Amino acid sequence: MKTNILSILAAGAVMLGAVSCDDKWTPPTTEEGSVDLTSLSVNMSDAEKVSSAVVSRATVDLSDYIVTVTDRTGAQPAKTYTYGAMPEVLTLPVGDYTLSVKSHEVQKAEWERPLYEGTKDFSITQGKISQIGVVTCAFASLKVTVDFSDDLLAVLGDDVKVTIIANDEGLIDFTPGETRAAYFAVLEGSNTMVAHFEGTVDGTYTSEDTPFTNVEAGVYQKVSYRSKQGPDIPEQTGGVNPGGITLDTEVIAVDIDGNVQVGEDVLDPSDRPGQEESKEPVDPIDPVDPVDPEEPKAIEFKVSESSTNLKLDEVNTAREGFGDAIVTIKSENGIKNLIVTIDTDQLGFEAALADLFLDKPFDLAYPGEAEANLVALNLPVGHQVIDQTSVDFNITDFVPMLLAFPGNHNFILSVTDNQGICETMTLRFIAKE
Repeated sequence: MKTNILSILAAGAVMLGAVSCDDKWTPPTTEEGSVDLTSLSVNMSDAEKVSSAVVSRATVDLSDYIVTVTDRTGAQPAKTYTYGAMPEVLTLPVGDYTLSVKSHEVQKAEWERPLYEGTKDFSITQGKISQIGVVTCAFASLKVTVDFSDDLLAVLGDDVKVTIIANDEGLIDFTPGETRAAYFAVLEGSNTMVAHFEGTVDGTYTSEDTPFTNVEAGVYQKVSYRSKQGPDIPEQTGGVNPGGITLDTEVIAVDIDGNVQVGEDVLDPSDRPGQEESKEPVDPIDPVDPVDPEEPKAIEFKVSESSTNLKLDEVNTAREGFGDAIVTIKSENGIKNLIVTIDTDQLGFEAALADLFLDKPFDLAYPGEAEANLVALNLPVGHQVIDQTSVDFNITDFVPMLLAFPGNHNFILSVTDNQGICETMTLRFIAKE
């Protein structure tokens, strides 16, 4: 199965060539005009609020900033320079153009390097010199920090780390002592961030995901972990460990002025329907009336009728002839994100997953580079997931693969619906030698 999937990847690979500046390009000699690039000035918007490394906007070194002039019709190739080495005057054919300025070529994930960018449209008129004026560059990447409360730090093991995953590929590991900020590229169509916690808490190994949706450029995500003493009911942002300590996770999105983003899907259990305390008086229940059965959850997980050997509430033993392994996910509000984490203690299986781009949490709604592999494994992706009220999570083809990797393998599903409600379920397997 792995060989087949990798063959699909190889067949679909595309070689991408970088387009560099062509300093020998000469525009047509008729119907030309010019733009005075010395008229360009850059205003750094709120730079001092984004990174503590920037003292003030006046101290920002713009010499390596990237300046690109693009023909809005696409008829002419783009012209790219650094701010410190661009020509004073640029001659161009008559037409409409966009000048863009950005601080650097953004990476999927990087420490303490926020992206700033801005654009301005201008036109070239025959025989005239156009002026650019001021281009305002604003914070355009995603900033993330992770912190731990003092009481939680006291019970964390040395193996604890939090992996932040964004834009499908960007990931950075935070240890409890890390104080730096991480910055991630924000890609169109990839609006999910996941905080993956793993390590020992009060002597018990813990692994869990906290998904966050509606990730936007120019926003600061603060991820905080605290301890909460049990006994508590497990919630989607924290699971009760046998030692009685709950991981209480909070993700808050704020803008660069520190204002909480209105309408963001912060997956906090206190915001879930039925968790808030009612402020209205409650009528006493008539003892003679029958007690209403528990209302169904907005998101439910059920084993399919054909999956006769699959259990949700115990460890499944992978074996030949296991048969179907399908979990049906019901979501009355429609699914927004379906994030899967494959957690394994077998290094060989982890390496095989890495070959398939499945070694870190992935969103079936927005699968990114893993899409071809997921389709080959008969898993739903994209619009087969987004806004659907019923989706089959089918790992029937995965179970035979587990036999080659003796160990414990968990499939953690975090489902968020269109109302911001999130539920998590774990499928547990053991493969024996």
